[in-house]
Amino acid sequence: MKEGKRDKESVTKIQTWIVDIDEGTKDEQLDLIGNSPLLPSLVVESVHGFHLYYLATSDLTQEEYETGNQ
Repeated sequence: MKEGKRDKESVTKIQTWIVDIDEGTKDEQLDLIGNSPLLPSLVVESVHGFHLYYLATSDLTQEEYETGNQ
């Protein structure tokens, strides 16, 4: 980020995608994670579900991140 701002224009590179899963039972959520075509780099259990972290293999630009997010 540039100058500590937290807005789209300040992003200089993307290193991680984050997904927050809160719907369904934890067993259903784990099945969803396990059956995903892209397994996360890290899974953290939260109160209502899981946070999934996908580490980029290289720094991404804002445009590349947006394309990948779609």
